[in-house]
Amino acid sequence: MTRGCSPFLVVALLFACKPAPVRPPQDTDTEEEAMIRAPGPVERAQALLQAGRPEEALAVFEEAIAGSPGDHELHYGRGVVLQTLGRGDDAVAAWREALALRPGFFPALNGIGAVELDAGRFTAAIEAFTAAIEARPDFADARYNLGLAYEGVGRAEEALASLREAQRLAPQDYDVYIAQAGLLLRLGRAQDAKVAASAALERRPGDLEASRSIGLALARLGEHEAAAVAFKPVVEARPEDHDTRLALARALSRAGQAEAALIHLERLAVALPEEAQVWSELGAALAKLGRLDGPSGALARLERSITLDPKLASAHVRKIAALAEGKRCKEAKAALRSFSAGDPREDARKQAEAALGDCR
Repeated sequence: MTRGCSPFLVVALLFACKPAPVRPPQDTDTEEEAMIRAPGPVERAQALLQAGRPEEALAVFEEAIAGSPGDHELHYGRGVVLQTLGRGDDAVAAWREALALRPGFFPALNGIGAVELDAGRFTAAIEAFTAAIEARPDFADARYNLGLAYEGVGRAEEALASLREAQRLAPQDYDVYIAQAGLLLRLGRAQDAKVAASAALERRPGDLEASRSIGLALARLGEHEAAAVAFKPVVEARPEDHDTRLALARALSRAGQAEAALIHLERLAVALPEEAQVWSELGAALAKLGRLDGPSGALARLERSITLDPKLASAHVRKIAALAEGKRCKEAKAALRSFSAGDPREDARKQAEAALGDCR
């Protein structure tokens, strides 16, 4: 999730470069005092945005710009409203107007970068975020966004360094930790991902995305029972989250709870009847319970998986293993020959051969 220009942070960002005015309480105002204390266009637009009236907020900024075309803050605020309205390119144009009036205005640079990042234009996003950081080195949001942009172009270590700098600047920021957890998982650094996801959960107790990330890290570390505990609240809250349900089923199966895994796998088989991986996992769970034969047995489920995806190595390996463990060596060897005929990867072929066990 990029950190661009939230419509509820317009005033905060605009006043990041100058102190907000102090307004002492008074019982009465003269007409002149009331005019002085009347909210300006930024505050009025902010109130309209908070009330869900962005079109009116845009009109406020456009009227104000007509009277003060050289005010960079008004152009910036107009860009924020345009982004809120889904007009990203127009927002970028407004922010470039702000930058023309005040070069290096870091909120505008960050906004431009966020639009570029959301559009998948990672190189342009990196350029904008880097400029924002040069203008304001302690700008945590730009460092966070820069990390996402670096990951978009495959510069994972630079992405991680940028996210960690964002963490240093904003140590209580949930988004920074959850982004680190996802990146570390993709880098295969499960233990570090677990630490980052746990930090995210500390900052947002009960958060489902943090729980899911912890579960993924634990599963990769082989801590399957703990992974299942982490996945369960996510599945309960999001019953249609098929990916997490599948992760939960795998964790339960690998933790020796095949019966519990079956409940989730059978539900997934109904929801995703064309998903070969689901049938492979279902067959594996049934095989652990010794239920090999029949239309609802492990072998039938594994064969369904292979039919859907003949290249899915896990289904072939599991079928060979199930037959070998059932002492059906002739069928197991035939299954291995069939798999080998498909020219599988070397590591998958070796797994399939090892699955023969005593049948070799």
